[in-house]
Amino acid sequence: TKGAAAAVQLTTEFSNKLGNSLVDEWASLFGMLFNKYRDGYTITPNPESTSCGCTTENPGYGDKTYERIVEETGDQYLDLDYSTASPRGAGKPKTRSKLALKALR
Repeated sequence: TKGAAAAVQLTTEFSNKLGNSLVDEWASLFGMLFNKYRDGYTITPNPESTSCGCTTENPGYGDKTYERIVEETGDQYLDLDYSTASPRGAGKPKTRSKLALKALR
C-alpha cells in the first residue's frame, strides 16, 4: 500500500541520516585524537607558537609498556653495535639487551 511504502521511505531516510551523522562524529573524534596524540606525543593548541600553532610534549611510555614490548618481541629489536664488526662483515656485531637500553634513557 501507499502508506506502507511511505513509512519504509521515511524510516530509510531517517536511518541513513542517523548513520551518516554517526560516521561523521566518529571521523571527527578520530581526527581530534590523531592530531592530539600522534606518535606518542601530546599536542595542544598554542596560538603563540609560530611553527605549528601548537605545543608538543612526549611523556614517553610507562615501564610496563617497555617490559611488555621486550616480552612480546624477544630478540627482534636488539640494539646492534656495528662498530665492532669488520668492514667485510666477518665479525658479528655485539648486541645489547633491550632491558639494558632502558638504563640509557
